[in-house]
Amino acid sequence: MAPARRVRLSKSRYIAGRQCPLQLWYRVYDPLKEKVDPVLWEGAEETARGLFPGGRAGSMPGAVGEGDIERTRSLMADPECPAIFEAAIAHDRLLAVVDVLHRKGASWDLIEVKTATRYNPGRTSAASQPYITDDVAYQLEVLRRAGVPVRKAWVYHLDSEYELRGELDLGALFHRRDVTAICRELAPRVQAEIEDFLALSAGAEPAAEPGSRCRTPFDCQFQERCFKRKPEHWIFTHLNRLNHHHRNWLGDEGVESALELDAANTSRLPDPARRRHLRFRDVYATGRPYVGPGLAADLEPLGPPSAYLDFETINPAIPRFEGTSPFQHLPFQYSLHVWRGGEELVHFDFLALADGDPRPGLARHLVESLAKFPDGPILAYNASFERGCIESLIRFTAASEPDLTGPLTGVRDRIHDLLPVVSANVVAADFKGSYSMKAVAPAVLVEGSGYEDAEIADGLAAQRAFEDLAAGRTPEESIEQVRRDLLAYCKLDTLNLHKVHRALMDPRQLAHALTAAPARE
Repeated sequence: MAPARRVRLSKSRYIAGRQCPLQLWYRVYDPLKEKVDPVLWEGAEETARGLFPGGRAGSMPGAVGEGDIERTRSLMADPECPAIFEAAIAHDRLLAVVDVLHRKGASWDLIEVKTATRYNPGRTSAASQPYITDDVAYQLEVLRRAGVPVRKAWVYHLDSEYELRGELDLGALFHRRDVTAICRELAPRVQAEIEDFLALSAGAEPAAEPGSRCRTPFDCQFQERCFKRKPEHWIFTHLNRLNHHHRNWLGDEGVESALELDAANTSRLPDPARRRHLRFRDVYATGRPYVGPGLAADLEPLGPPSAYLDFETINPAIPRFEGTSPFQHLPFQYSLHVWRGGEELVHFDFLALADGDPRPGLARHLVESLAKFPDGPILAYNASFERGCIESLIRFTAASEPDLTGPLTGVRDRIHDLLPVVSANVVAADFKGSYSMKAVAPAVLVEGSGYEDAEIADGLAAQRAFEDLAAGRTPEESIEQVRRDLLAYCKLDTLNLHKVHRALMDPRQLAHALTAAPARE
């Protein structure tokens, strides 16, 4: 008989257990059969190695094995090795792979390298990313048990204010934080959690209540398993902008389904939130959409004539181009539809070559295209993103191509956002609490949105496709097809934006399209 599987902990498993013990249990005893494609920001760890000349790799890419642990031991014993990258340290059923183990005489500095730009070890809010401190505290405990003397523990993370000027300055790129004291203060809690996690057994699935923890600090890959245990119109997934305070208040009232909302159990909510959530309740209960009386007035400034603009961007963790910062959004593609009324649509688009800075060509092409539509509103969806892209182009061209700065400023000032018009005036069951274009367009458009048939169907996929082109990872025979797919996806976004705009202009047809079957729970 094969021995029973037992929990083995790594950094990622420990963080998963802290987020939710059930997530850790699933990882060990009931993992997903399909491969999960995580979002990875490449470059920070490899780049940081330049701060430690002469350092050597303790483990190889891929799953860590005994050979990696032995290689790390050998390097630790070699006084000529000043630093070990991906140092694999094990003790009993615990494993820690340390980004950088930096020799300091007879001791070591433990260095965790993060692509994060916002990290504050003194705060516990999600925005301060406290899981990073937990990660280091776990490593420190494993090294203590393995008998590795640690002088200090550090977090090196990217400085959001760094701008690339000439050669990459590693000393300025990384912000260094000494987290030794706070990690040692956390040691009793970490030790207790380790024992709890190691004690998880195959026959005892831990209880866990799904909710905000399913998406903080990371999206849990098992969340759909837990969501299926909840009512169909669960408030966490079917109400719009339900923050954790409001969810807790509704939980105190025993509310799980949006259909259970009423005047009494929503009385603690602020008036705008209460009205919004009760409106969703009514729509789910009856199947009849809500179309507000102010829709026509809100649409009046938006044309036609109107244009529809969408950008796709990359945001490299490590700056590549002069004047850029970590994670700065750099538009590499745009789609623009122009509608002057009637049935005719004029389309312009641009997709940069993947061999350099995409901004100069895109900025000039956009200005030239919009010169053919010099007046009138330019619609975007969640327009703060498009405005941000234009703002970055304005700053870029001010130094490099000043003749474009004025026209781009004019473009920025003409941008209008269709998202708040939709969210203020339309509620439909098929939105399922979301006002993203990927939720709204399929519900509003009788003929369908086309996203389900697209080879590239979302912004993250577009970003990855362009990054693969830039890095030379795309097979040569596939390059032209990938470029066609990128152009088709961005065009689909602005085409759907136009179609949604037109659908909103006919409230009667809109209500007919959005009518759904009444809910039954």
